[in-house]
Amino acid sequence: AAGKKVRLCVFSHVASVPAFIEPVAELTKVSREAGALVLVDGAHAIGQVKVNLTETGPDFYVSNLHKWMYAPKGTAFFYTR
Repeated sequence: AAGKKVRLCVFSHVASVPAFIEPVAELTKVSREAGALVLVDGAHAIGQVKVNLTETGPDFYVSNLHKWMYAPKGTAFFYTR
């Protein structure tokens, strides 16, 4: 909302359709400049694209592991900086 402080920006690392790879590092930088924390949904990234959380720098990164890592359903991870 206009005039309100943004506290959290949430976006996907890879959009499932059309498999667009988001510019995570750039979005994180812009979000931080606005004073917001960043949460990235990496459900379609892990096992498909290089994921370097030090380079991209989100505050939080979540992903399941069953889609592309072939782990049992229900396995996931939650990263926090």
